[in-house]
Amino acid sequence: MSEGASGAQFSAADESPYNGMTAEASGSARIYQAGRDQVIYEQNPPFYLSQVPLSAPVLETRRIRPSRMLRANLELVPFSGRETELAQLKKWRDTAVTRTAVYLIHGPGGQGKTRLVMQLARMWAAEGWYPLQAFSLHDFKGLGAADMTPEDPHDGALIVVDYAERWETDDLLALLRMTEDRGGPVRIILLSRPAGTWWQALFYQIERCFDVTVDQMYLAPLADSPGDRLRLFEEARDIFGRRLGVHDPTYIRPPRDLAKSAGYSQVLTIHMAALAAVVAFIEADYPPRDPAELSAFLLARERDHWLAMHSRRDDPIRTPPDVMRQTVYTAALTGPLSYKDAVSALEYAQVESSELPGQLIRDHSRCYPRNDDDNVLEPLYPDRLGEDFIALTTPGHHNSGYPPDPWAYGALTRLISRPKTLPWALSLETLLAEIGSRWPHMEALAQGGRAATGRHHRRLQADLD
Repeated sequence: MSEGASGAQFSAADESPYNGMTAEASGSARIYQAGRDQVIYEQNPPFYLSQVPLSAPVLETRRIRPSRMLRANLELVPFSGRETELAQLKKWRDTAVTRTAVYLIHGPGGQGKTRLVMQLARMWAAEGWYPLQAFSLHDFKGLGAADMTPEDPHDGALIVVDYAERWETDDLLALLRMTEDRGGPVRIILLSRPAGTWWQALFYQIERCFDVTVDQMYLAPLADSPGDRLRLFEEARDIFGRRLGVHDPTYIRPPRDLAKSAGYSQVLTIHMAALAAVVAFIEADYPPRDPAELSAFLLARERDHWLAMHSRRDDPIRTPPDVMRQTVYTAALTGPLSYKDAVSALEYAQVESSELPGQLIRDHSRCYPRNDDDNVLEPLYPDRLGEDFIALTTPGHHNSGYPPDPWAYGALTRLISRPKTLPWALSLETLLAEIGSRWPHMEALAQGGRAATGRHHRRLQADLD
């Protein structure tokens, strides 16, 4: 038995939906467990914390599905560059005048925000800091946490909040309150794509209610110069080529417009181009000539993966490729869900199959193994590829290389019109806003996405009034 912050008695167990500790308390309590997840309980906590993985997972197979190679958490291509940003963040860490400080890093998807902050967390951990990730219970997309036994005492705590724009303002404020009575310094880094109304609402609340310094950084493109782009392409090409069994990947040439096209300013786009070039070389096909065609080229290989799983002689999946496409589309819209919520999502989407949702979920989990044992419908990663999959599957675009599914528009409408209490509601609206900024035919649907920031906007107006 231990005692919580309000004097409440609680007991802890080893099992939890989040692989941490569970507790029952008559008041509020805070629980810390070295080497495991750290779970915050204040009656109904809106978030939980887990330790930042200090190394990438080890892939046992040499050949893996092409799209999976692009996932940030696998780190197949080593981190490089960003020395200026790393130095700037370390200076902020050491010179902030308040015990708790908040730093927003924002920029488009594929700019390298996640890789930057993971590198930062490991560097700080080596210097005695305790690195943690915060996940919203309303929008759980965690990739799991590696065990770490921190040395005590810590110089300070780093808390990373990814997808911060998808959090409720009140939940982010609750995270800040949690740090108020900590003895050492706390540095909170928020990652987001936009820095708009949601950030204005949060910044106003922080300024009004907390003694906290706040800074922000727009993460500029890493691949500005032709030399940087070529270096990044060749590095990724060689790694992807070796993974896919190419004896000498140096024969594979970069896209003709790599040096001058603005479409190749993002690291992820360059990595997608390198992967597409390797796959095209293996298949004796022509690689995409334009950055806009990269997603369609790679997504066509996802369908090959579904077909192979459905056609295998021993233990095939029962879901055919067309139905798997609709299941993957649903997963891309909702993100990881509990089994119960996943069944509801597939029913709302009205996936065109005679199979029960449970069978679709089981087959989907075989095509896209889940990263968390308590969630299913693992979405297509990286985010940029999943977002382009949504756009290409939804009718209204003019990309002849990836025909849309007429079912998709109705499915999307049904999912977004469901009650806002459903776990995918807030993240789906924000997701559509991001997709609409890049795909014209999705822009009208993205009006629902702007309702996500509208919620923060209404909160801000109420505060100002």
